[in-house]
Amino acid sequence: MPQVRRFFLRLYNVFRPSRAEREITRELESHLALIEEEYQRRGVTSEEARMAARRAIGGMQQTKELHRDARSFALLDDLWRDMRYALWNLAQSPGFACVAVLTLALGIGANTAIFSVVNAVLLKPLGVPDAARLVRFVTIRGGDSSPIAAAQEFDVWRSQSVLEDVAAHRFAAAPSRARRTGLVGMPLRC
Repeated sequence: MPQVRRFFLRLYNVFRPSRAEREITRELESHLALIEEEYQRRGVTSEEARMAARRAIGGMQQTKELHRDARSFALLDDLWRDMRYALWNLAQSPGFACVAVLTLALGIGANTAIFSVVNAVLLKPLGVPDAARLVRFVTIRGGDSSPIAAAQEFDVWRSQSVLEDVAAHRFAAAPSRARRTGLVGMPLRC
């Protein structure tokens, strides 16, 4: 149970650093006073005792940092400080902030669009049962394969008893009124 309590206290100190800072300062000052009193009991003057106590502790700021790390999650504490610093810097230069936000938005949007297409075309399985059993027929004429088949060929494939079902689809390669250029440069009508 003490470990759970310590965990929540450390988490609390990440988000309430002023309270933890006051406690650390108060504790270090009390330790400093105790060490100073010990030196004074040994017969050292108060000024020399204060200096010797500071040397014994090893520097107030360094000791505070060590205690901060022990009383908080150093990673979360550093992340919190870095976020505050980054937001402060962005507020100081709004032009750069706008460019950075727009760049991130465009990059995230482009990645999302590309992944959506790849996911729909390549990664998602087809919307039919037993997609691995699907086959594609092509017609071979003169050594060239073509996915275009005549209606009679489709009827023959459909009548085959080895096939469970046959479906046909048509690609609309170009609009019917589009003009294309032939091999010799003459315009052709589709």
